Amino acid sequence: MFYDSLGSYGSWFDTEDYGYVWQPAVVRDADWRPYSRGRWACSDRGWMWISDEPFGWATYHYGRWTLLRGRGWIWVPGSEWAPSWVSWRENADHIGWAPLPPETLAYRGHAWDSTVDVQFRISPACFTFVEIGYFGGPLAGRCLPVSRNGFFFEGTTNITYIHIERNQVICGGPGYQKISDRIRKPLPFYRLEVDSRPRLSRDRLGLRPHIKGDRLVVSAPNIDSARNGSLKPKRVSGRIEETTVERQGTLSREISDSYRRSREESRERAGLPPVAARTEEKPRQQEVNDAPVVERRQDREQPRREIQPQRNPEPLPQDRKRQVERTREESQRVAPTNPVRREQQDTEVNHQRQEQARQAEEALRLQQQEEQARQQRQQEKQEREVEQARDQERTQRREQEQDRERQQRHEEQSQQEERQRENHRQRQQQEDTDRQQEQTRQRQLEENNQQQRQDESRQNKEKEQDETRKKNR
Repeated sequence: MFYDSLGSYGSWFDTEDYGYVWQPAVVRDADWRPYSRGRWACSDRGWMWISDEPFGWATYHYGRWTLLRGRGWIWVPGSEWAPSWVSWRENADHIGWAPLPPETLAYRGHAWDSTVDVQFRISPACFTFVEIGYFGGPLAGRCLPVSRNGFFFEGTTNITYIHIERNQVICGGPGYQKISDRIRKPLPFYRLEVDSRPRLSRDRLGLRPHIKGDRLVVSAPNIDSARNGSLKPKRVSGRIEETTVERQGTLSREISDSYRRSREESRERAGLPPVAARTEEKPRQQEVNDAPVVERRQDREQPRREIQPQRNPEPLPQDRKRQVERTREESQRVAPTNPVRREQQDTEVNHQRQEQARQAEEALRLQQQEEQARQQRQQEKQEREVEQARDQERTQRREQEQDRERQQRHEEQSQQEERQRENHRQRQQQEDTDRQQEQTRQRQLEENNQQQRQDESRQNKEKEQDETRKKNR
């Protein structure tokens, strides 16, 4: 599917290390980088990259990107979908991200944390940095120059947190609340809806994500098939012989072997022969010739001639040895025939050869010691970096736990205060009710008393009237 869809927007190449790779035509733009023309969106599955490019539905959610020295960015196909495949870094003012390298394809379903930069030697040149205030909007023209990546790389901390939940890749990274506070407005938050069977058409722009209210609908066709390894592009522009990757050091043997084994397993599932192992050329050892000492000194004093390809090549070592042997035979023919003198010359030559061999062995031993010391220092540095990354991760997790605890305490305190207010309100209502009832009873009592007085007054009047009538009689 990738081979047909992406051919219109770039070129396919064959490589020994990664198989068929794709390079977009836009790579000719010196300012272009992966994950730079589009914007980030926060979703329930982490940070989702919404690309403005027609090939973005594939190259930013499947496979991996890598930066080849002298060639530029290339994309290596993969079959696992995710909202994005990047490593994150940040400080108080900037956020940066870099594509994960192709070697991570060997670890399907694996979680990646803040040590991914150290494990895979991701170079600062692979990162894209922006000011945090621009992070929530379109990033075209907002990315900072690559020439300043070294400065931003040293001043930022890795915050990568890619993990698996319910067989889904969750792309954690920058804090949502932190960015919302910095830009002084809440970022949109979307619920991701993945369409694994989209309707395909010639217009690949139809596969771009679509926003529908609070839903973000994305096209993620299922392309995980055993026959993927047997497919190839219809048109291959050429072969890239040298794939020197821009890295901050050398990959470990374990990672290289894991990626090689994953490629072999993929070819085996597709019924293809295994990839031929690369044979590394051993450095040629300098042959010790038998020319006289005077001749070797003259050879050293001659100016060194630059090697021009396909033009006056230097003689092969075997031819050089034969030439020296002929020179020695000629010198022996014109040498004096005195046996004592000849023996002295042979002794001097042998002594000089032994001294040269001893010096060469001593130089080689010192070189090996320096190489071992350099490797040890590099290993110690790597261990320190890994330990620092782990400390940073533990610190970040501890801070997150503290934030959750503070939030929980705040919620409990809010709930308790709400309960207290409710109890106080109920007590106030009860007091008001009791007061009203007491007032009602007082009024009734007064009315009863008044009525009683009126009755007594009426009775008194009646008595008086009776008495008056009696007197009149």
